[in-house]
Amino acid sequence: MNNLNNKQILALAMFVEGKTGKQIAESLSVSPQIVSCWKQSPKFVSKLNNLKMEVLETARINLQQASGLAVTILIEIAKNTKSESLKRKTALDILRLTGFEPGKQDTYGWGVGARTVDHANIQLDRLDELFGPPDYD
Repeated sequence: MNNLNNKQILALAMFVEGKTGKQIAESLSVSPQIVSCWKQSPKFVSKLNNLKMEVLETARINLQQASGLAVTILIEIAKNTKSESLKRKTALDILRLTGFEPGKQDTYGWGVGARTVDHANIQLDRLDELFGPPDYD
């Protein structure tokens, strides 16, 4: 992984799993100070942040895939419940999720990004300005 040793690579995975620096040091038979030094290294930090981002992206994708089921459940509740208050609450939840919430100007969760090459290039240029070009190592 681009100039990281085997213990550093293992430490990355452990950090992503939520282990503390002390736990990692103990598992890898190094001092906590060594682990602390790794966390000061730009290469180590960037790799760690990229791994964290991959985990978050996977979680986001899983949530998006589960959202269809959630909407189906809400619709079934709204159709089948005898309770007028539950029916009303469910209907309002569905409206909120589709962006029809009073007082809100934006639509929740509907951002799909650029749909033309020109707009995609503009978005990518903005990301590069904010975060630098992607590191595909």
